[in-house]
Amino acid sequence: MNTLLKNVHKKCVVGILLCYGMLQFGYSQTQQVNIEAKDITLNQLLSEIRKQTGFDFVFTSSKLNFNRQVSPKFKDVPLTTVLNSFFNANEGVVYVFRNKTIVFMDEDKAEYRTIQGRILSKSTQQPVPGATVSIRDNKITTRSDAKGAFSMRIPEYAQVIEVRILGYEPENTPLTGSPQYTISLDEKTEGINEVVVTGMFTKNKESFTGSVKSLTIDEIKSVSNTNLIAAISMLTPGMRLVENNKNGSSPNSLPEIVVRGNSSLSQSSETTPNQPLIILDGIEITLRDLYDIDINEIERVDILKDASASAVYGERAANGVIVIERKRVTNDKIRLSYSLDGSIDIPDLSSYNYLHAGEKLEFERLAGLYNFELLGDLEDYNRKKLLISKGIDTDWMSRPLRTGFNLGNSLGFSGRSNTVTYRLNLNSRTTNGVMKED
Repeated sequence: MNTLLKNVHKKCVVGILLCYGMLQFGYSQTQQVNIEAKDITLNQLLSEIRKQTGFDFVFTSSKLNFNRQVSPKFKDVPLTTVLNSFFNANEGVVYVFRNKTIVFMDEDKAEYRTIQGRILSKSTQQPVPGATVSIRDNKITTRSDAKGAFSMRIPEYAQVIEVRILGYEPENTPLTGSPQYTISLDEKTEGINEVVVTGMFTKNKESFTGSVKSLTIDEIKSVSNTNLIAAISMLTPGMRLVENNKNGSSPNSLPEIVVRGNSSLSQSSETTPNQPLIILDGIEITLRDLYDIDINEIERVDILKDASASAVYGERAANGVIVIERKRVTNDKIRLSYSLDGSIDIPDLSSYNYLHAGEKLEFERLAGLYNFELLGDLEDYNRKKLLISKGIDTDWMSRPLRTGFNLGNSLGFSGRSNTVTYRLNLNSRTTNGVMKED
C-alpha cells in the first residue's frame, strides 16, 4: 500500500512540474516587449527586458559579447521574437526557459529530449504518411511513417515544429513541455487539372497565360501503355513525330518531335534542331531517356507549347518544353512494384485479292504457258490439275507471317531517407513482329 502511494505521489509531482513547465513556456510566448533604442549594448538590452518581463538571466556561454551594440525596435512583440533576433544557433549561442529564468548556453551543451506524434488530415482524421517534420531554425528532420507517426530527438531550445507535404497547407506547431503531439493538416483545394507544372514551380492554371496541354497517366495509358512518345503526340494538338526514313525499321532509331513547327533545317540525320526541351522531375533529359522511361512511374505530363516557356528555361525552350513528373515516394519504407503488359499483332490479308490455285492454273493456260502438243507440258498441267482437285492450295502470302506479340515486364524499387529519394527500375520488353524471324 505504501509503495502504491509513493508511486502515485511521484506521478503527481511529475505531472505538476510538467504542467508548470508548459504554462511557463506559454507565458513566455505571450509576454509582450516594447523597446526602441539606438546603439545600446547587449547588456543594456537584457536589462530592459528584465524590467519589462520579470525574467532573470543566467549565462553559461563564453561566446556572448555584452558590449556588442544593437538597435532594437520592437512594439508589442512576443519575448521570443526579440530574443530570436539577437540569439540563435547560427552564432552558437541558444537560450532556454527554466521556470522564471532564461538560460543562455552554447548550442553543443544543450540537453535533448524525445518527442513523438501523429500527422492527421484535419478533414478526414486519417494518418498522413510521408510528411516532412522538422524543427524551425534547425537541421533536425524526419518523416511520418505509413500510420502518420513520427519520433525525433530535439534540443531543449527548440520552439516550433514545422510540417510540410504536397497537397496540404504547411503547419507550424509551438513546442511545449509535452512529449506527445497530434498535428492536423488542412488539405489544399487545388486539383491536378487546376495547376500547371513548369518544372521550376507549380502555378494556378487560371493565372498561367501560356499555351499548355496537361495529361494524366490515365489519359496516356488509354492511348498506349507501351509507347510514351506516341501517346503524347496523339493527345497533343499540333505536336507531331517526324520519322527518318533513312533509318528504315531500325528499332534503335528515334523520331524527331516537333511541338512548335520546324524552325531550323538540318542536313545531318544525327541532329534534331526542332526538338523541344525535355524535363523530368526538374532535370533535363534526352529523347532516348524519355523513350526508356517506365510509363507506370509517371504521374503527369505537361507540354508547354509557346514562347512563354522561355521565361523559365531560356532560349532552349524556343521549341517548346515537355515536363514530366513521376509518382512521388511518400514514405521511408521500400516500395516494390511490378507491372506486366502485352499485346497481340495479327496480320490482316483481307485487302489482298489473289488468285487461288485453280484460277492461277487457268490463267497460265490462257497465257499460253503450256504447249499441249509437247508431252512434258501436258503431263505437268494434268499433274497440277489433279492436285488442285484434291484440295491442294498454298496461301503463299501467309507463309512468311505469324501472329506477333509484345510482352513487357517492369520491376521497380523505391524509397526515401530523410534527405534522399532513391529509385531503381528494371524494364524488359520482348517484341515478335508478324514477319517470321523478326
